[in-house]
Amino acid sequence: MDENNPNDKSRWQRIYMLGLYYLDFLNLTTSLILIPAFIAMAVAHRNVYKPYVLITSILFIMGNTVFIANNASLSMLELSRKYAVSVSA
Repeated sequence: MDENNPNDKSRWQRIYMLGLYYLDFLNLTTSLILIPAFIAMAVAHRNVYKPYVLITSILFIMGNTVFIANNASLSMLELSRKYAVSVSA
């Protein structure tokens, strides 16, 4: 078993978090964590910069929705689990 071989499938079965990392799972987690922070900033500035808060809120919601919906890491994790079950059975 070669640890430097990217095609080593047993490596990806042992270290599934590495595969999620390569599939942008870290950015997905970061964007989900930033939702409460963005809401707090929008609430703090809603009276002073109302039009800007509205525009940035719409862009933030649309951007996060598209990013989360198109992120392949969770669907690939489920697919890899199904593959592991079918191979071992």
